[in-house]
Amino acid sequence: MINLKFQYKQLINIKVNHNYYPEGNSSDFYIVPTPRTVKLIDKMSMLVRTLDSEIHILFDASKLELLHHRLSNSNDSESKLSFMLFANNPYFVNITDIPVDLNNKIFYCSNKNIGINKTGILHDNEYVSEEDLYNVVPQELEDDENFSVNYKIALENGEVEEEMPVTQINNGFQVDASKLLEGHYKIFGNDKELSSFINIGSKTKGSPVGFIDIFLNKKIKQEMLKEIDNNELNTYNYKINFNSRSIYWKYIVVPTYLKRIKELALTCQKGKEKLDFESVGDEKTADKKAISFITKKPVKFSKFYDYEVQLKKKEGATGGKTLIKKMPYAPFDLLKPVNEDYYLSEIYVYI
Repeated sequence: MINLKFQYKQLINIKVNHNYYPEGNSSDFYIVPTPRTVKLIDKMSMLVRTLDSEIHILFDASKLELLHHRLSNSNDSESKLSFMLFANNPYFVNITDIPVDLNNKIFYCSNKNIGINKTGILHDNEYVSEEDLYNVVPQELEDDENFSVNYKIALENGEVEEEMPVTQINNGFQVDASKLLEGHYKIFGNDKELSSFINIGSKTKGSPVGFIDIFLNKKIKQEMLKEIDNNELNTYNYKINFNSRSIYWKYIVVPTYLKRIKELALTCQKGKEKLDFESVGDEKTADKKAISFITKKPVKFSKFYDYEVQLKKKEGATGGKTLIKKMPYAPFDLLKPVNEDYYLSEIYVYI
C-alpha cells in the first residue's frame, strides 16, 4: 500500500487590521483572489485558506520541485498574485479615517516597496490613506488627430505596452480595461504620466474597497528558489492597517420640563483619557429650546469605550446633582462636516 503524505505549509499570509476593533481584530473583512490568481495558485499546486480578515496561500511541501519549476519559468502575468478586499461593515467608510467618497475608487495595496522582507505593511504610510486611493475607471483621453501625443500604458512592475486597447468615447477615447490584465496601470503621454487607475476585472462581483498585488519579482523568486533548494521555504507575512476615524462628539440636550438649561454641565467620570467638553450654547430644536456641548478634541471611534459621560446640574464649581449617569456614545451612522479634516456626530438627549 502506497502512503501519500501531502503537507501544506504557509507561504504568504495577508491580514487586515482596523483599530476600531479590540486589538485590531475583526471579522468584517474578507479577501478573495482574482480568477487569474485562482488558476495560478492551482497551477503551482498551492491552496487558499481564508479566516476572518485573513487569507493564507499554502504550498505543498511534497511538491517543491514542481514549485521550483513553476517559479523559474513564470512570466509577468504569473509573477504576481492579486486579491480583492471587501468590507462587510456597512459603516466602514464612517468609522475609518479615509475619504467619505469612494465612488468608482478603490484602495491599492502591494508589496512593491517591501523587497524581500518577510514581514511588512502593504502601503507606504502607517495606515491606508487617501494616497492609496485610485480610480477604477480610466480617464478619458483626447483623440489627437495630428498624433503629436504618443500614448503608452504601463502595468505596475510590468512591461510598457506600446499599443493601448481603446474604446471611442465622444470626441476622444478611453482605455478598454476589459482587454487588460487586472492591476494598477499608469498612462503616459509623451513619456509624462497623465493618470493612473486600477483595473479590477470585469468578473468582479460586489464592491471591493481594496485591490492587493503581491509581486513575485526577480529578487523574491531568487530568494524562494534558494530556500527551496535548502528545503526551508519560509512564510511572508503582510499586513493592511486601517485607522479609526476621529470625530467631535456634540451632545444636544433637550429639556422637557427643566427651564434653567444653562445650569447643565457635562463631565467625564471614567476613561483612560477623559473627555473635555465646552458649551456651544443655546439651540433651537423643533419647538423646543436646547443646549449643546461639544468635545474640545476629536474622539477616535471605537467598538467599545471606557468613557462614562454624565449630565449634571451645576452646583458650584465641581458640579452637583447627576441627572444622567451614563450618556449615550456618538453614533456613526450620520456624520456632519466641521471642516476639511474633521466631522462631528450629534447625540440628542431628552430629559
